[in-house]
Amino acid sequence: MNAEYNSYGLLAHLPLFQGMSVSELDHVIEKVRLDFSKVKAGELIMAEGQRVDKLRFIIRGSVCAETMSDDRGYSIEEMLNVPCMLQTERLFGLSQHYSCNYKAVSDCQILAISKGDVESLVSLSKVFRLNFMNILCTMIQKNQRQPWRSKPSAIRRKIFMFIESRCLRPAGSKVLNIGMVRLGKEIAESRLNVSRELRAMQAEGLIELQKNKITVPALERMLE
Repeated sequence: MNAEYNSYGLLAHLPLFQGMSVSELDHVIEKVRLDFSKVKAGELIMAEGQRVDKLRFIIRGSVCAETMSDDRGYSIEEMLNVPCMLQTERLFGLSQHYSCNYKAVSDCQILAISKGDVESLVSLSKVFRLNFMNILCTMIQKNQRQPWRSKPSAIRRKIFMFIESRCLRPAGSKVLNIGMVRLGKEIAESRLNVSRELRAMQAEGLIELQKNKITVPALERMLE
């Protein structure tokens, strides 16, 4: 293991390894290949459609995730908290390809573990297995609740739910790249109503407007 990363604390702070004893972490370091790499600011870390052949963690740096609609008509960019995992749920299952573009905003350090080693850890470590299951089950439960949420009538709440339901996390900085006509169509409102509400939100300091672009400094503040 590279001396630059030679720390039990690194693994201990990653979600899938939290709760492991020192002896378990020592076993992971001895038996599992930990593949470290660096990505420079401005470079693409992983691209939408690229195969998820490894479990990847961003351990240092700043990362932006961009998700696009199926028809490529609009997209959402959001900053991720580090350390973070890149789409753990797509390591197995029906679709084993990234659904987002991940770009390094600042220099990033990446940790990758092969799918085979992940399978071994799931089989051999109860802590790793429970952490893995808890993460996946939490994602499934949140997704199952989405269709049952009450549909809002207020236009501001409609805009909030449109953004929030398409984000990887329901807080933090977001950039919605979309035209007002398309946004109005998506939330069943006229372009005029959308324009009025967005300008009111901009006056309150909740968003910043540019042509076909809505910047939300902190999504959690939108409904304050």
